[in-house]
Amino acid sequence: MYPFAQSVIPEQTDPATTKTARLRRKTILQHQTLHYKQDVKGHSPRDQQNTINTKYDIRRISAVADMQFGLSAAQALFKGKIRIVKSKKTQKIRNVYADEHHIVSMRAHDGLFTLKKEGGQRLHDRFPSPQLRVIVHDDAVPFVKEGKSVFAKFVLECDPNLLPYDECLIVDSQDTFLTVGRCVLNRQEMLAFSTGIAAKTRESNK
Repeated sequence: MYPFAQSVIPEQTDPATTKTARLRRKTILQHQTLHYKQDVKGHSPRDQQNTINTKYDIRRISAVADMQFGLSAAQALFKGKIRIVKSKKTQKIRNVYADEHHIVSMRAHDGLFTLKKEGGQRLHDRFPSPQLRVIVHDDAVPFVKEGKSVFAKFVLECDPNLLPYDECLIVDSQDTFLTVGRCVLNRQEMLAFSTGIAAKTRESNK
């Protein structure tokens, strides 16, 4: 599944593989045609294309969110009126807004999301502790709110599924949401190290 845009196939395929690929392609096209007819009914040709593009974009960002953050993440992140901002040059998705709140940005190099604070708050409300969380000592809270990095000696607990470079939610000992960040260490390292940065914060409360 990673990276999303990469496919590795042989130059020549055997007859059985070719037949299977043809049948799967036919199934996918039939499915897309059904959704197309449902989406464009009663619209002008231009509105039809815009509707199809929007539906596809929403399905894409929903799939990425559920894969990256956990099932049902898309339901939490993309509630309300969705606005997708694309690059004028490449037409690739760059930012996603819900009810005019900036929720996530899509990274160009791997197609995954970076969280914005509003997006982090929505995930915090949806998922129970310790999922996606780096839990910090209360002494570190004022510094985290100022946008400073989380040091390993102040980490009380961490979601064991988080790995370096993963997006995370930074919370205090009472599970109060502070901000979003990016992990530098994994859980075992965070709890073992007494020096060094455990996670870098993305947004401050200033």
